[in-house]
Amino acid sequence: MQNSKVKTRKRIVNSQAYLDALIEVNHKLLKFDDNDFYPDMLELLALSTNSEHAYYFETAGDSHEYVLKIRSRWSKDGSPDITDESGLLSSGLLKQLSCGKMLSKKVSKLKAADREMFSDRRVASCLAVPITVSEKYHGYIRLDNLTDENNYSTADANFLKSAAKLLSIAIEYRASYDKLQASHHELRNLFYEKINQLEKLSKTIKSNVAPSASDKTVSRQNYYFNQFFNNTRDIIYITDLEGNFLSVNSFVECLTGYKREEIISKNIINFIMPEYVTIYKKMLEMAQVGLLNQANYEIKFKSKTGEILYFEINNYVISPAGEKPSEILGIARNISELKNNEKKINSLKNDFYGVINSPTDAIMSFKPKYDQNNKIIDFEWAILNNAAEKLLDKKSGELIGRSMLENLDNNSIESLFDRFVHTYESHIPLYYEHNYKFKDMNLWLRVSAIRHNDSLIMSLSDVTYQKQSEKELQEQLNFNEILLDSLPYPALLINKDRRILAFNQIARDLGASYETDCWELFNHDKGCRNKLFHELSNCFFCYADNCLENRSSVKCFEQNIGNKNLLMNLLHIYDDIFLYFAIDITESKKMLTQIEYANAKVQKSDNLKRQFLCNMSHELRTPMNIIIGFAELLSETSLEGEQKEYLKQIKTSSLNLLSIINDIIDFSNIEAERLEIKNEEFSLIDTLEEAISKNIELCESKNLKLLLNFDQKINFKVYSDQERLKQVLLNLINNAVKFTEHGKVCVNVTLEPVETAENRAVIKFEIIDEGIGIDEEKQKELFSPFMQADTSLTRRFGGTGLGLTISNHLVRLLGSSKIFCESKPSQGSNFYFVIDFLKGGNL
Repeated sequence: MQNSKVKTRKRIVNSQAYLDALIEVNHKLLKFDDNDFYPDMLELLALSTNSEHAYYFETAGDSHEYVLKIRSRWSKDGSPDITDESGLLSSGLLKQLSCGKMLSKKVSKLKAADREMFSDRRVASCLAVPITVSEKYHGYIRLDNLTDENNYSTADANFLKSAAKLLSIAIEYRASYDKLQASHHELRNLFYEKINQLEKLSKTIKSNVAPSASDKTVSRQNYYFNQFFNNTRDIIYITDLEGNFLSVNSFVECLTGYKREEIISKNIINFIMPEYVTIYKKMLEMAQVGLLNQANYEIKFKSKTGEILYFEINNYVISPAGEKPSEILGIARNISELKNNEKKINSLKNDFYGVINSPTDAIMSFKPKYDQNNKIIDFEWAILNNAAEKLLDKKSGELIGRSMLENLDNNSIESLFDRFVHTYESHIPLYYEHNYKFKDMNLWLRVSAIRHNDSLIMSLSDVTYQKQSEKELQEQLNFNEILLDSLPYPALLINKDRRILAFNQIARDLGASYETDCWELFNHDKGCRNKLFHELSNCFFCYADNCLENRSSVKCFEQNIGNKNLLMNLLHIYDDIFLYFAIDITESKKMLTQIEYANAKVQKSDNLKRQFLCNMSHELRTPMNIIIGFAELLSETSLEGEQKEYLKQIKTSSLNLLSIINDIIDFSNIEAERLEIKNEEFSLIDTLEEAISKNIELCESKNLKLLLNFDQKINFKVYSDQERLKQVLLNLINNAVKFTEHGKVCVNVTLEPVETAENRAVIKFEIIDEGIGIDEEKQKELFSPFMQADTSLTRRFGGTGLGLTISNHLVRLLGSSKIFCESKPSQGSNFYFVIDFLKGGNL
């Protein structure tokens, strides 16, 4: 957080320095004193960019663009290391500059030929920007730093470009202005001389004075006047008092494109822009009545090509002695280039004020006020930007020239005034955070102030939100430290550079300290990456470095360090803040290994038990089949009534025992995942009739009806495992009959109306009884192994409780989700399931 403050303050300082320098360059541009402008400008640029030397090179007249001379130089120690043209850049670098490219170079990175000129002067970095005047290469500004290769940033480069643009406009404007002024003075002197000669000649002609001995001199003077009239670089014309052209010199053709004969006898109003017509007519009216002898004004003139030209007009009303005004003599000077340069200057000023007004920071400039002892007693406003007006709730016009102390609340300004005075007198910049209370506002402002010439420049940045954030962050850090201390393992708060921001006591005991590299706690430094056998993919620290860059997290990364197993975690909290903690799972791993070993033993024992059970079931089923077989043979012999009853009991008990053994074998196969499903074509109606026929005898003995409702739409065979389906149906029908004392049992088979492929059919099987029903709570345990709805039912009806479990597993293997049950006590039950069959041939 402290580093962030330092960086923010540095950016503010740089921005303030750039702004101050541009203000000063603009100020000097308007004055443009040749003696001081260039050295002062270079000093401002150098100080703003931390440069030791600054140079301004210009092309040498009309010479080649690579032939330059030093126009001005500046050095921090007062003695520039370049005193002649020997300090020029190499031809390669000069060529880049002449093509309009900027140079921002580390000297060590230059080619040998380009680096040679810097070797003796110990230059570390160089920044150079070309100067272009009227779209032609004019020279360049160069800044040198002797200590830091990375001294010049992008912001420095943009700042120097802006200064170069200001200088280009200044040079262009000054050249145009000097040229126009020289021409104007020359023309004015010639004009007055010729006017005097013209008046003398006019008086001589009108008084009919006979030619004197000086006729030849007058004739020569007239010749000179005609030469001046037609060859001067300004338009000279004569109009009558209505504004009609009587005469005009030939230069009008060069500037306007009109021939002289196209203008003579035409009115000047036909050529000037409409917005100037009213003013010109008013001038003519005043000249006609003798109220105007001379006028100076500017007009816009439309050339023959449609181009708009600006002229500075000097009009002189010709009034012969004792007579009324008769003609107007005018000189029109082309000031279009000057006007265009003024537009550029105004545009630059607008850009300048746009720069001032664009920031959200309040920017103000003050002038000091002194008492009779030359002590500063107040400051008065000189400049305010829009943000300052908004902050103070006053317009610039209300404050400029007014007292600072009188127009700011004493609570807000009194504590700052002494600081402002100290800054102004000592030239030491002021950086200060101030609690500003004005009307209903309570803001925190970062005050930056610096003296610039005879002004105090100040910027106010609203940091209220930042202060609140810092407070919340500090509270969060305090909370984090409390939270860290509550953790039973080493925990650190770090930034993306792996620097430790906070830690708990356990981490402190490991050697953690503020601002150190957190990975060094685990003996992992940069050298680890370069080791020959270091596996980056298996290293938490290498993987975490990438996550720090990407602001992502690493969770539960197991890492062996020494004889410990640690579960490493790196969690991205917010911004560039991460939480690192390591959980020692060495003991847990040992316990887990023991548990896995115990589970393996249990699994092995379980497998042996199931194998034994499966083998024993097979061994039991063989003699039971023999018993049942002999019982059936005996039933075909002639036996007495009591013997037949005994034989029937033997057969029934043997079948029940065989069913139990079959259930045990099937359940064992299910647990061992060894049940196999065949896929063969068969008829559903035949399978159902066979399953029902096996329960007819029992239904008749209980006086129950057993009904089959088979959908006639099922007129096709299906592919599935017939025996397993029959097993499920037998089990469900047998249960329905077994638990129903009276009434009926219905078996419904229907074709479900669902969209499916043409070669498939979804069929629903329902076994509905009117038996004892099942409680809702008991239904949840129906399909669990060895479970029945009521334990008393086992004694009453028999059974192992495996039938529904096996049937439910079988229907899943046949393509259903499960067997569903809908039942209420004493209201019967409905067991149903749905299977998606592959269709076979027609019945």
